[in-house]
Amino acid sequence: MGSNAFIWVFDCSKWLPTNSQWAWIMNLIQPEESTRINKFHFKKDAKLSLIGRLMLRKAGVLTMNMDWRDVEFGRTEKNKPYLKSSKQFNVNISHDGNYSALIYHKLYKCGIDLVHLKRPHGIRDVPSFFHTMHRQFSDAEWRYIRAPFIEEEFQLQRFYRIWSLKESYIKGLGVGLWLELERLSFQPQSEWNSGISKYSGNPTCSGNSDCPGNPTYSG
Repeated sequence: MGSNAFIWVFDCSKWLPTNSQWAWIMNLIQPEESTRINKFHFKKDAKLSLIGRLMLRKAGVLTMNMDWRDVEFGRTEKNKPYLKSSKQFNVNISHDGNYSALIYHKLYKCGIDLVHLKRPHGIRDVPSFFHTMHRQFSDAEWRYIRAPFIEEEFQLQRFYRIWSLKESYIKGLGVGLWLELERLSFQPQSEWNSGISKYSGNPTCSGNSDCPGNPTYSG
């Protein structure tokens, strides 16, 4: 993505801190961040969240030429983290499965969303799952997802690809879910392989106006 932007992905399953290491690292972040992380029931979720916070702080140090101790984050009303000392810090984080990820762009708003490819729990079958999610996608997106002669596993991959792009867009804007997901319509131009799926430009947006903002997306 060039020198003005980067994506970090960290495999948290390979990090096995001792209790003393964990306690030391928790003291490196803001007290309210430690409190939030300590509320997780499962250690895996706490670790994913902690790695995300550490990556945020590292990005602040590298891009804003700040001392680690001076990096302080707040949260918007929509719970998006922001750097208190600068409005030009465009960053977003996500975690799922074993991975935490961060995206940064010097010039544009950006969003990222990780998706662990798996069958949703508690569903009878894939068509039933798609039926429950029908209103979240445009007709064009469903034609892409449920294209003829494509096995269900690949349909699920397409589904999650579109879902993560929608989530990335909304997270990049920091607007929460007031922007209805079905109003956004992404049309990928190539098939998705495992790894990072990038989408640059504006999705189609139904209604009387274009989708707000002009972010860079990755999902």
